[in-house]
Formats: sequence, C-alpha cells, structure tokens
Amino acid sequence: MSATLSVIRHRFWNNDGTVCAGGKAYIYEPGTSTLKSNFTDWTGTVENTNPVILNAKGEPQTSSGVACDIWTTGPYKINLLQSDDVQVTGYPVDGIGTPVVLAWNDRGNFNASVNTYPTTGGSGTAGAIEKGDLWTISVVATSGVLNGKAVGTTVRALRAAPGQTVAYWETLDVGLGASNAAAVAAAAAAAVSAANALTSENNAGTSETNAGTSETNAAASAASALAYAVAMSLNATTDTSASSITIPTTFPTSKTFTVSAGKSFVPSQFLIIGDTAAPTTNWMVAQVTSYSGTTLIVSVLSSEGSGTIASWNISQTSAANPTASTLNSGMVTIASHATTADIFAAAANTIIWDNSTPATCTAFQTASKAGIERTLLISADSQFTNGANLKIHGLPNVGGNTVTLPAGSRVIAIAKTTTEHWLFPESLEGTFTATGTGFSSGGTASYAYSASGGVIHISRATLTGNSNSTGFTITGFPTPDAGKAFAPLAITDAGVTSASTSWGSLATNGTLALYTTFSAGGWNAAGVKELLYGEMSYDYVPVQ
Repeated sequence: MSATLSVIRHRFWNNDGTVCAGGKAYIYEPGTSTLKSNFTDWTGTVENTNPVILNAKGEPQTSSGVACDIWTTGPYKINLLQSDDVQVTGYPVDGIGTPVVLAWNDRGNFNASVNTYPTTGGSGTAGAIEKGDLWTISVVATSGVLNGKAVGTTVRALRAAPGQTVAYWETLDVGLGASNAAAVAAAAAAAVSAANALTSENNAGTSETNAGTSETNAAASAASALAYAVAMSLNATTDTSASSITIPTTFPTSKTFTVSAGKSFVPSQFLIIGDTAAPTTNWMVAQVTSYSGTTLIVSVLSSEGSGTIASWNISQTSAANPTASTLNSGMVTIASHATTADIFAAAANTIIWDNSTPATCTAFQTASKAGIERTLLISADSQFTNGANLKIHGLPNVGGNTVTLPAGSRVIAIAKTTTEHWLFPESLEGTFTATGTGFSSGGTASYAYSASGGVIHISRATLTGNSNSTGFTITGFPTPDAGKAFAPLAITDAGVTSASTSWGSLATNGTLALYTTFSAGGWNAAGVKELLYGEMSYDYVPVQ
C-alpha cells in the first residue's frame, strides 16, 4: 500500500561520521512542516512514532525497541537530528518519491469505428479520461470526428473529461511526412534562437535581463516543438501485426512480421513486441534488422511466455533488454512450501511470501530461462536453506545452512540458470552455539545474529561455567574479514565481576580469546568464569 522510504534497513550517521544512535528521523509532508504518518513495514498497518527514534546502530526502531524499516505513502520530506538535537548536515531532504509526470499516457490501440473520440479506458479512476491520455487508431472510423484518419493516427486528450468536444482533443496524423518535418524544423529553429539569445545575454552587459527573457521564451518554443515532433515519431514506430510467430527460447533469433507501410522503423532500433491478448505474459524484446514496404525483420534478444501468437502490438523502447520486472509490475501472493514454490511462473514480479503455514524453503521450481528476477516481500518470519540449487547471498559460516528472513523484509530472487537460483536478502537472522574452552563443566551458550550489508551483529547470552584453566577462549564465531578487538567486555573471574579492563581478540578463524586485563591477565583456574551478555558487531566473510 505504500512507497518505501528505505528499501534496505537504513543506517543514519552523525556529523562526525559516527553512528547516529538515539537520533531522531522526522517524516513530513513534502514542502511543509506537517508530520506525515509512517509505518513499521510494507503492510502499512502499524504506525510508528514521528520522529522515529534510532537504535544503538543508528537504525529505525519501533516504540518497543524492535528494529524496523520506515515506510510511508507517496512523496515525503525527511529531517535528521542527533540525539542531542543538533541538526545533521545535509538534511532536511525534500520531495523524495515525487513522481515524474509525462506529457502523455499511452493507452494503447483504439477502435475508431465507434465514430467518436474515446469515452473510456483512460488513466483515471474507473477508466476516466485524464489530460495526456493518448490512443493509437487501430480500426478506422467511417463517419464522425475521426472519419478519414488512418490506422496509426493518435488522438490525445488536452484536458480531463474532454467528452466529444473537438477543441479538447489533439490528433497527430500517422507518419513523419511534411508536418513532422516542419515540426522538427521549427524545433531546430527555436533551438538556434535559444542559443543566440544566450549569446546575447553573455555579451549584452546592461541588456542582460532582456536577453535572459528572450532565451527563456525561445527555449520554451523549442521544448514545445520538439515534444510535438517526438510524439509524431513515436506514432511512426507503433504498429500491429497479424503474423503468426512462435515465441523463441534461444537468442538472438530472427523473426519476420508483416506490418503497415510508411512507418519509421530503422535498423538497430529496439522494439517491444507483445501479445495483444496477454501483453504482460507473452512478449519479446527485439532489434530491427531491416524494414521495407510491409516487411519488418527483427532479431529477438529476449522473451517471456510461450506459444504461437497471431496478434501483436509493436512499439519502440529505449531499453535493449528489459526484464520481466520492467513489463510486469503487479503483485501476487504465493504460499511458502518447501521445494515447491513456483515463483518464476507467478503472474507478477512482486510476490507476497505467505508463511501462514510455516515451511522451510529449500529450492524453487525450474525457471523458464536464466536471468528472471522476482521480489519477495516476507509477510512473516520465514526460513530458507542454502543448498546446491538455492544459494543465499551473505550467509555466514555458522549456525548451519538454514536462515530466517524476518517479517517485513524484502529479498530479491534471481535465476542464475533455470535450476540454480540466488537469494539476495536485506538481512539474515539465525543462531549459533558458542563453545568456551578452559571449563570443567558448562561453558556453552546460544548466540543470536543478524547480518546485513556485510556487517554481522551478535547478541550474546551469558556464557558461564566452572573454570579449570588460566585461559579462556570461545569458538564458533562467524569469520571476520580481519582480526578484531573488543573492549571492554563484562566478565566474571572466580565469581568476581569486572567490566573495566577485560577485553577480547577475535581471530580470522572465528575464535575469541578473552583477557582479564589490557596488559595480559590470566584467569583463575577454579571458580566461576563468565563472559556476560552483550552486543558486538563487525565485518564478516560470508559463505556465498
């Protein structure tokens, strides 16, 4: 329901570069000082405080202290203060998420045989026609306002709810012909005028204001003329075809379409060719090889779907190889089932991962081809197991191959091959057993971890036991990228607790050596010795 403020759990920083622990993130309506509602996850059901108070790692948290993301609807402004209310440099940042409004909104083909302008199928609520909605005539009118307009001609609404008033519609005739050439010429002339006006501004001295006004007006004329020319050019590279074509599975593959004459397809141009009946299910991305008369030959570079189709929509694209996520941006819910979740055959790119019946996922079903990408929104804590066909990026080398992806997180799934799939989670959670040496009894504890962005955070439980050695080490830690030192650490030696001079050294093999003093410090070989509960974070080396 909402647009995310930070799709990755964001960490904020103080002016001096330290973590902004206890900082305050204020979320406002854009351009105002009015506080804007924000939520703890993508469902938008649990509203968070405003300001959002940051935890010890500089990350957002709920009012109960649970780490979370910040989610909000639509554009917003964010401001950040340190815990001492000092303004953080670079904030506030305004207008984040503001949508780009285009001059037109392509609504597809229009059967003009109804002999009227379009009355439904617009971009507004329930198909209401809005300003900029644009259709391409696919069947000609036999009378009325559009009589005589050829297939390929576009009609565009100049205002919302235009009805059948001719003045509220613009008709752009098919092809590049004289009218389009005139538009391009006008654009070029206006651009020259703008350049001359800029030269005048630089040279005029006391006439600077007048020259600036001339430049502004000329630039506006250029923009208007170029917009018209571009609209006509796009119309000239949009068409339909009834050629019977089988969607290929190997690339590149040459395909030949019968299309309209008089179009402006040129070699090397990129096209999206979609099934008229199911454009988000069956489509091809192709590059023009040649175009002559009514014959269009293309080289298909990628595809989605299957079968032989005999009704196609053809349009120009600027992308050489858009993925399914480019063309299929809906959302579906898929139940999580071990080894059987078929995410790559889903009818949308974004998937709500439903874990209402918990199951550990060990693989996905075969993808139709390599390179397909899906986004999973985790609705409840869910477990995934790393294996030969399911690779989990960022997996630490502790706690086994099964990890938990927390509720509210997002994970990207990519088919590296049709049968080998990779998960790229925002964060991972799990536990591992820490084992102490130098004990006659006891000396083990279960530690919890969370990993994100190459950093692992460990929540230690108290590891305690009866000492029989003057040394104290703990094995089983995730492998660090280099040796690490942690000080001070709260310890107990022979029943006496200290937290002032004790410290630990973590080696690259995951072994933590503990010392009672900074200089050296041996432990008593009798009595209770402990590493008390606490937190530690460091850069780690993942398995994948």
